Amino acid sequence: MKSVNFEFLRPGNELLANLAGLAEAVLHIDPGSALTRLRSFAEELTKAIYKEELLPRMPQSSFYDLVKNPVFVDCVSKPLVHQINFLRIQGNDTAHGAEGDLRNAQLALKTAYQLAMYMAIKYYGTAQASIPAFAEVKDPTAMLASLQKTVSSYEKELNQQQEALQSVMDKLEQERTRHLDKVDPPAKPDQQKRQQQSQQVADSLQWNEAKTRALLIDAMLLQAGWDVSNPAQVGQEVEVDFPGNVSGKGRADYVLWGDNGQPLAVIEAKKSGNVSLQAGREQARMYADSFERMGMQRPVIFYSNGYETFIWDDKQYNTYRPVYGIYSKDSLEYLAYQRQYRVPTLEKHNPELSIADRPYQIEAIKTVAAHFQQQRRKALIIQATGTGKTRVAIALAELLLRTGWAKRVLFLCDRKELRVQADDAFKQNLPSEPRCVIGETGKVDQTARIYIATYPGMMNRFAQLDVGFFDLIIADESHRSIYNKYRWFALDIACPGSGNQRTNFPFLFARRPYPWQTPPLAIGMPKPLPRENFTMSRSTASQMKRIFRPPKGRK
Repeated sequence: MKSVNFEFLRPGNELLANLAGLAEAVLHIDPGSALTRLRSFAEELTKAIYKEELLPRMPQSSFYDLVKNPVFVDCVSKPLVHQINFLRIQGNDTAHGAEGDLRNAQLALKTAYQLAMYMAIKYYGTAQASIPAFAEVKDPTAMLASLQKTVSSYEKELNQQQEALQSVMDKLEQERTRHLDKVDPPAKPDQQKRQQQSQQVADSLQWNEAKTRALLIDAMLLQAGWDVSNPAQVGQEVEVDFPGNVSGKGRADYVLWGDNGQPLAVIEAKKSGNVSLQAGREQARMYADSFERMGMQRPVIFYSNGYETFIWDDKQYNTYRPVYGIYSKDSLEYLAYQRQYRVPTLEKHNPELSIADRPYQIEAIKTVAAHFQQQRRKALIIQATGTGKTRVAIALAELLLRTGWAKRVLFLCDRKELRVQADDAFKQNLPSEPRCVIGETGKVDQTARIYIATYPGMMNRFAQLDVGFFDLIIADESHRSIYNKYRWFALDIACPGSGNQRTNFPFLFARRPYPWQTPPLAIGMPKPLPRENFTMSRSTASQMKRIFRPPKGRK
């Protein structure tokens, strides 16, 4: 398919030119589909770089794995990684239920054009002066009317072309991965040389790490519903009192304002690298101190390089944690509300006895309450069949809602039958709380307080919600669902890890960015040990350790 802006790339990589052309074709008709196709463009471009640079990778590596691979990161410029990651994140959201915005899709298309210029100059011998300037893509609706074609028939043709391209990509991927086991990573000096060469091309295109970082952070703000162009919502380079500077003044990169004129959050943008990011945390903390000295409320702290983002609500928690994006105004306002009205001594409050009244149920609820009260954000409840795990979960949810610890609760289960049972249980025990069963319609009702979903249902819709939407997420029957098929998704939602992305559960391991960061509650059993002929005398040391492992902190 002929493209508007990417024909200069066709002699070197026809597949990339076709993928970009398909994204252009649906830009005005379906911006969400355009973003999804541009994600495919970015993934194919990343694989092409691996091929050109002869970099090793696993045959089944995901797009995320390819971009995060340390060898890849060390061989290319930082702005290149950021722009690829921008297209990846934008496409991920539309693939998981987000509708897509024309302004975002146009921005993504311009980013793809910049990446195409990089490929043409770096690998395909194209002179920069010969590349035509970017041209805005026109809305094809009028053209379709003159040709007496409907939009649906036009989309059908484009989908057929996309399927044909997918077949080509699959064959190409098989060819590329055939001899991967024989590829060794380049030596460190060679990696540095390649990164310098990559940076030279980026410089010739006037790429700037600060600009690409701002592009990514602006996109996260737009996804969270913030109007970046409105200084009443998003302040940029906001002057604050800063005794650490000679002038006594400092400038916060971003400040998110509430309707009452109070700062809800401060965002510090920093370069890539662990040292720079943590320096950004301290700088953002000092800006938060400055707002308090100026007589304003203390804002929530975010710091990001556009690729990795962290939140630190240091008014309520001693530690920071990684998050998937920036919170919406509604979520930040609720954090400000919690600071004032959340009951600090959660453990001292009893659960609703009409829901769970057995001694062991009350003990489980109070233990989890004490756990959360001590600033821990995840818990695991293990109970035998028939002992009322669902009632414990509902009673705990009711306690957190009543005491201001939660505004919205998500109950996850692994199949529709359990979703129906959970809905009935919440209806019976919490009849006054508005519920939403996710999966019955394409849209998620954002006015409810209790949400019940299966993993596939949530997979297709979570991009409709902002990062801070849920305050408590309960994974029912976690031994079946979290550990097996939906392991990566459940861990991303229900078990946010520490800085190194590992959880405290001995059988769980999180490897991807987190759509939400909430105090989770996993309910169920660890993956069961074999039952056949099981006796202590025949047990292995590993099995015995799993059975009699003492609680953490005890010997």
